[in-house]
Amino acid sequence: MSGPLNGPVGRGLAAGAAGTTVLNLVSYLDMVVRGRAASQAPAQTVAAAADRVDAVLAEHGSFTVGGLIGSGAEGANRREALGAIAGIKAGVGIGVLASCARSAGFRTGPVAGAALIGAGAMATTDTAIEALGVSDPRTWTRQDWVSDAVPHLAYGLTTHLVLDALEDDADRAERPSAGLVARSGLLGLAAGARSSLAFAGPILSSRSTGPGSVVRKVGALAGVALELVGDKHPATPSRLDPPGPQVRVGCGALGAFALSRRVGARPLVPMVVGGLAAALGTTAGAAWRARNVGRVPDWQAALVEDAVALGLTVLACAPGRGPDESAETEVTVVVRHEDEPYLIGSDVDLTGDEIAVVADAGADDSGAELVESIDVSDAADVMDVVDAVFAREPADARRGRVGSAPADDLVLERPLDLDPPADRR
Repeated sequence: MSGPLNGPVGRGLAAGAAGTTVLNLVSYLDMVVRGRAASQAPAQTVAAAADRVDAVLAEHGSFTVGGLIGSGAEGANRREALGAIAGIKAGVGIGVLASCARSAGFRTGPVAGAALIGAGAMATTDTAIEALGVSDPRTWTRQDWVSDAVPHLAYGLTTHLVLDALEDDADRAERPSAGLVARSGLLGLAAGARSSLAFAGPILSSRSTGPGSVVRKVGALAGVALELVGDKHPATPSRLDPPGPQVRVGCGALGAFALSRRVGARPLVPMVVGGLAAALGTTAGAAWRARNVGRVPDWQAALVEDAVALGLTVLACAPGRGPDESAETEVTVVVRHEDEPYLIGSDVDLTGDEIAVVADAGADDSGAELVESIDVSDAADVMDVVDAVFAREPADARRGRVGSAPADDLVLERPLDLDPPADRR
């Protein structure tokens, strides 16, 4: 897909706007059926927020937001309008957040998507209402909750469906395999013992060889070394002391996210498993150390835990380290013209030629691995060729730079499919 909706922000804006429209429609239908008045909560929230801001501004000058809004009928109208604008902004903003989450691989079915997005929108408004003292949701009746929940569920379902409709097939991540979920659990257990391994494992097991990769690997090794040494220090606090458990659970989830990203799978389930496993690993590691107090020196028990954690990390991160998992696979797009390769952007006659997407191409194209060819015989100019190539690749690949630059400068952010079907020509 090309155009203004090509990207998570554009899709999120469209989906959020559609969801907000449906939310308002359902609310108005409720007013028609029940004959109730419009909610005053948005306008009251604006007034309460203005009062909070004015309390701060009163210490620095005579200007007030409340004075700018005004009083009487005009002030009431402005507060009502500002409340509506704030609701639209929240609806569109949550749509963008949901779209960005999907781009990161967080995908659910329509039921779960409607519930999660709707609950997020509902929590945003209800939290503001309670924080500003406009209303206390704990005192609401069942009818109040239904009137609040149903429009937000409609918002969540609409937003989810629109995001589904606008999304390219290439943007859809695969469901996580049982192996990935299991490996996420193993890495979570390791993170419960040594939290730095959640990051170091995926980084060190990557096949990336660029300068940035070397820096990351050195940093990961340094982080692991510091934790391994610090863990043996008598002054190191217990991992069970807050926020230790929360940090380790977060590390386990992020480690699972990294494993999911490098195989292009949805990370939600692996992250949940990784976080839960990290909680289990945290408790188990602390129990192991406590059990051996007085039996063996603590540093010996710690070394055993180190060995187990490192072994779990190897088991979690070593499998499936193919080149298609590398986040820095260099890809060059060339035009084959009269059996000679040209970088896109070169001055060549494209009539009757094909585009060849080549992985790790050298300056003379020797030893390059052909990925796929795309017929561009109808292309009018170079930009048509660019569109023809990038329309077939993942969304992140479209951000790759294209021009008459050296091959090494044309680096895409995600690897291409190195084993395309034969009928994709």
